[in-house]
Amino acid sequence: MSILVVEHEQECTPGRLGRILVQYGQRLNVRRLWAGEELPPDLDDTHAVVSLGAFRPMSELSRQPWFKGETALIRAAHERDWPVVGVGTGSLIVAASLGATTGPQKNGAVAIGWREVRLTFSGTIDPILTGQPWRSMGLLWQSEQVTKLPPGAAALAGTESCPSLVWRAGVRTCGFQTLIEADADDVQRWSQSRAAERQAAGLSHDEFMRLTARWMPEFDRLGERLCRCIAEYLLPSPLRRCS
Repeated sequence: MSILVVEHEQECTPGRLGRILVQYGQRLNVRRLWAGEELPPDLDDTHAVVSLGAFRPMSELSRQPWFKGETALIRAAHERDWPVVGVGTGSLIVAASLGATTGPQKNGAVAIGWREVRLTFSGTIDPILTGQPWRSMGLLWQSEQVTKLPPGAAALAGTESCPSLVWRAGVRTCGFQTLIEADADDVQRWSQSRAAERQAAGLSHDEFMRLTARWMPEFDRLGERLCRCIAEYLLPSPLRRCS
């Protein structure tokens, strides 16, 4: 059995999350949609789904030929109480698959860079966020958010302009719009390759790198902890202990 990992764009890889899942003995079935690879027709040989990020807006992603197939697989996994994880824009795709609505952030805000993330009360008692401080700095690259959560879902953490940044629906479906998979090399690369978006958000490359140098060490530590909680509590592991 494997985890179906859906890559929508070449720049958005499993990163830290993928590395830790492999350490826990998971087999990743990565489908690179950006390279023309196709999604599996069903969930045979699959026990979880991870939907990764994208820089394109939902309005464009929803027109892609693979979109209906991906959302159908996500719904099928969720209905079986199998683990489903959305990261970055993948959290919006997962939410939309389950009946949520998505749209611009409050007041049309564009969040690129570092923002304070606060846990909700539900977040403070959710085991997936074990060891996360009530307030921390999160790495974001987004202009959209989940405006209405899926039925029965709860927000676990948010920012001032995106209250549902992290959410859970049911037993094993979670969305993390903060970029938990990313490291300093990703930030450096995105800052240069997506310079127009960064500049439009009023952030210079030098300032982005200065803030990253300040906040990335803590983000790395908390990101490692979060990804290990995902591996331990959300995804069934072939290993009882991380190697």
